[in-house]
Amino acid sequence: MNVLQPVGLVVYGDYVYWIDRQTRNVMKIKKEGEILGSTVQAAIYALSDMIIVETKTTGRVTALLLLPFASAIK
Repeated sequence: MNVLQPVGLVVYGDYVYWIDRQTRNVMKIKKEGEILGSTVQAAIYALSDMIIVETKTTGRVTALLLLPFASAIK
């Protein structure tokens, strides 16, 4: 998989997440053994970063926080 303009790269568990600046999609791919990534969220405008939040009691991801570019906040 070619990733030409990744933004907001996050590594969590077995996956790498990123924002594809060209398609405006949030993508993920397994760190090992996967050739094609998958779309987590499609066509989001003006993203600059993201954060993964995990629940301590369950150990599961409860939220993927997507942060807009400062210029997109009004």
